[in-house]
Amino acid sequence: MPSEIHSLIERLQDATEPDRELDAAIAEAVDWSRLMGNVATFSDGLDRIPKFTSYPDYAVKLARAIDPDHVGALKWEDGEFYAVIDYQEPSKGNSPAIALCIAALKHRLRLTE
Repeated sequence: MPSEIHSLIERLQDATEPDRELDAAIAEAVDWSRLMGNVATFSDGLDRIPKFTSYPDYAVKLARAIDPDHVGALKWEDGEFYAVIDYQEPSKGNSPAIALCIAALKHRLRLTE
């Protein structure tokens, strides 16, 4: 699973816009349906999976589902977006939502190490 998440982080770092395939990959990597109590399953299709890469609110929901006790921040500087969870190295993304998704997945990796 860690290698899958590392690969997903790389894909997110290259993403220039929201991507439903990435949303589905995020949901699968963190076992979203288990985290959220069967709110979304893959058999329901993409319409039931949150748009993590589109909206910061969904990316925050992802981070909170991974670790409800985390502390986080989002910063926009010179047209670039950075997110931090629990004082880790800032994660850069091409949008606030993507930066938060990257930070959340990096935090997930830290929790599983």
